[in-house]
Amino acid sequence: AVRLRPREASLYHEMGMAYGRRKAWEAAIEALARAAELDPDNREYAKKLGFALARAGRFDQSLAYLGRVLGQAKAHYYVGRMMLHVGQTEAAKGQLQMALRLDPKMGEARRELARVEITNPTYTQVNHEEPAQP
Repeated sequence: AVRLRPREASLYHEMGMAYGRRKAWEAAIEALARAAELDPDNREYAKKLGFALARAGRFDQSLAYLGRVLGQAKAHYYVGRMMLHVGQTEAAKGQLQMALRLDPKMGEARRELARVEITNPTYTQVNHEEPAQP
């Protein structure tokens, strides 16, 4: 379809979403970037591209796209959520804290940060050596 209609942004969007469902993130990013390029006013395309970039671990680029369409506080919130999803808990806490610094009233960031702190608090690990066995 994209060969027949190479200027149709919605086709690239659908292709990107299909790649995303298969977790082919780089291909998804390429297709979603083309959709966003063809229709730069479409906030949904830019948002989906931002999420795909985050899922691929390209967090700085994700923040840039999401920040443009959602605002900086929500961008940090969603990148933090994605970092949690991929197991980067400490980095996620930093993103959630940044979201709260930018928007202290953001309840969803406050709740997510509290949940993370309860389930995975930061602590200093003390080296406890086992006594030598006789």
